[in-house]
Amino acid sequence: MGEMFRSQEIPGKGYGVIAVREIQVEKKEFLERAVKHLDKKKREEFWSLHDSKVPDGAEKTIVGIWRTNNFALGVSGPKANNGLFLKMSRFNHSCSPSAEFHWNQRKGRQEIRSVRNISKGEEITISYFTNQVAVLNQRDRKEYLQSHYGFPCDCSACSLQGAEREKNDWERAEISRLEDRIERLFYDIEEEEDPEVDKLQSDVDSDLTNSKLIGGNLNSCKNNQPIPNCHQSDEDNSSCEDVNHNYIQNNIDSSDSKDLVDQSHTTLQDNGNLNFTNQNIKHTPCEDEDKDEQCVLEGLNLCFIRLELMKRLGLKIVSQLQVYKLVYDTAMEWDFPEKAVTAAQSAAGLSTTLYGSGSMEWSSWKSRLQHAQKYININQNS
Repeated sequence: MGEMFRSQEIPGKGYGVIAVREIQVEKKEFLERAVKHLDKKKREEFWSLHDSKVPDGAEKTIVGIWRTNNFALGVSGPKANNGLFLKMSRFNHSCSPSAEFHWNQRKGRQEIRSVRNISKGEEITISYFTNQVAVLNQRDRKEYLQSHYGFPCDCSACSLQGAEREKNDWERAEISRLEDRIERLFYDIEEEEDPEVDKLQSDVDSDLTNSKLIGGNLNSCKNNQPIPNCHQSDEDNSSCEDVNHNYIQNNIDSSDSKDLVDQSHTTLQDNGNLNFTNQNIKHTPCEDEDKDEQCVLEGLNLCFIRLELMKRLGLKIVSQLQVYKLVYDTAMEWDFPEKAVTAAQSAAGLSTTLYGSGSMEWSSWKSRLQHAQKYININQNS
């Protein structure tokens, strides 16, 4: 095929390297071969998929269709494996989805499972983006979806207006703020002033910031009860899956993230309700062992509040499970086994919803639960 590049003098730079012929990434060549080997029906289905990477009226491209419709096979990231599934690509996006996809490593297939009850005739939706984008406000989420997928989102969360929109935006931002505060508590990072606090606070109605969340109840956590899953009803259309073993590797675009700062603080009242108070809480770094435990305990409690918000807003279960893993590991390390039991019970319920009872993920959480309960029993009998 001849040389691909040569070294030559570049004006103003000395010597550099230029391409002597067109260089196409291996992904494009692989995609073209993969599509070519599809049967006629599947090839037509592929070309009928949306391509958000070309201007209006322009001809679709194989790479554009791939970039618009591929799914991560496992945890998203720069080195993730990705695949395109013809049926699964037909599921539309919602910022408050009714279903969630995951890669079943043991069976080698991508699956979609409902995460709440779905009525007959109701559209089944999934979320296209990561938790980092899900916590953005309505305007920024819409801009992200328009720029990455070529459509203006009109889901229930993106259709909210007025005080309801402000409340939804505030709750999503609070998830991010709590993450930052928890990190500071767990890892003893001193908090800094941020000039954007007052600007952000001015956008939030005072009645909203001082009100309780409707239905924001943590009794399921306090009573050590697992979160109910939506697969217990015989009438529930609980699972739909698309099996396609012809997947390929690709690096996905990294999601944009946005720094969010403290504009208020969330507290858990004695009655188990979430309450928002309009104040900036500054964390004093832990200086001794007793204070270390106090900081960790505060961080664990904030994790449960954050998880309740994530559940309330319909953020991905896989993201919630990551937080529960942090809670469990931290609680066991710092000798708070009751917190670990609460986390494991809730996570086992969520694992049933997303992965199914008897799955490897469910079994792992049941093992953690048994370990924490055994630890408590040993201490009580000693």
